[in-house]
Amino acid sequence: MNGNKSLYRYLGKLFQKNRKKTLAYLEIILAVTLCEMLLPLLTRDILDKVIGKGDMKQLLFLTAMMMGLTLFIAAMNLGMTALKSSIRKSYSANLKVRLLRRLSRFDGAFFSNQHTGDLFKTLDHDLYVVESFGVDSVISVGMAGVKAAAALVILFGMNAPLLAVVLGIQGIMALIQKKVNEKSSKSIQEVRAVAGNLANQNEAYLSNLMNLVLTNGKETLLNQYIKNERAYAKKCVRTDCILGVSQTSFQILARLVTAATFLIGGLQGAAGGMTVGEIMAFMEYTAFLIGPVRSVIS
Repeated sequence: MNGNKSLYRYLGKLFQKNRKKTLAYLEIILAVTLCEMLLPLLTRDILDKVIGKGDMKQLLFLTAMMMGLTLFIAAMNLGMTALKSSIRKSYSANLKVRLLRRLSRFDGAFFSNQHTGDLFKTLDHDLYVVESFGVDSVISVGMAGVKAAAALVILFGMNAPLLAVVLGIQGIMALIQKKVNEKSSKSIQEVRAVAGNLANQNEAYLSNLMNLVLTNGKETLLNQYIKNERAYAKKCVRTDCILGVSQTSFQILARLVTAATFLIGGLQGAAGGMTVGEIMAFMEYTAFLIGPVRSVIS
């Protein structure tokens, strides 16, 4: 609960410092989402109403509209990249200053019990992670929510029974993903702990290099470092494997949804229920639904 309060306080300050830029970013997200929602409808119309009927004028119009929307989305994405980078760096600089000021207020006892390597790791790696999380998470979740809500409404209107099958598959995969996330979180914490020990050993080795050479103690420290490095590599491999399971589960989800759409849509199409264009449009909207869920879970 306290962690959630800290997160909300952090995100609130992030928004206050960059209110205008954040609002501009959200406006661009809405514009991009609207354009992306139109693309599957163009695909449907091109397949069902143009191709095979020889209407070249309509074909040129729809394909030109599709290319125009694609270029507009690309331009807006570049704008979002610039805004996100500006927000991130602005808040990161402010956070570094606050952190350094906070460190300067601690007494000597704190620094006596704190390794320099841990401090450097916090100022460098951890701060970068927090910086990326603060901006990317808010933006990604916001974009994911808008896309998922729009896709859900459209899919329900297109084919509610098929949507129920897709949501059922996605629900099962979400439960699997939850278990994977719990294991990956624990594994990442272990990796962080070992990485901190390695950083402290590096700092100790470099700070006492002359004494180690004079006392022939470098071999002992190096052997300990090699042991910790192997443990670090082993934990990293385990973490990567767990994260690999996460990626694979989403690939399986996408394939299962595609297969279900082809199967049910094909059966309905044979009975005159869905056209080829509608099946393709349904699949594109499904991607808008699966992608945001993946983003939120990540």
